[in-house]
Amino acid sequence: MRQNLDFHENFSIGLIYHALDGRKIHLLRMNGNHGETVENPLRPSPHFGYHIHKITPEEIADGAYYEPKFSQLTNKYESFDQVIYYFLKYVNIVDYSSYFKNTDQLSIFD
Repeated sequence: MRQNLDFHENFSIGLIYHALDGRKIHLLRMNGNHGETVENPLRPSPHFGYHIHKITPEEIADGAYYEPKFSQLTNKYESFDQVIYYFLKYVNIVDYSSYFKNTDQLSIFD
């Protein structure tokens, strides 16, 4: 997890798998608004709004573990606080309410 101190809408929370062979596979990353990035005009990667990156099977097969390129815009969260609760629910963290007390925000996603 990280959040920019000056630009609160610029944040990221992710899930990394640490493989036994030492690889770190970045499976999922949920981001806030941090500007537009165009690496491939035929496959745009939206960074101007709230978006989610998910690694694809092709990226894993190609050995591109660190930076999932596939992304899609989302309206499931609009702040760092909201993305934390959405992330915990999305990845099925067990008993997260024991550690994160302000879980009443989750009801907006149900």
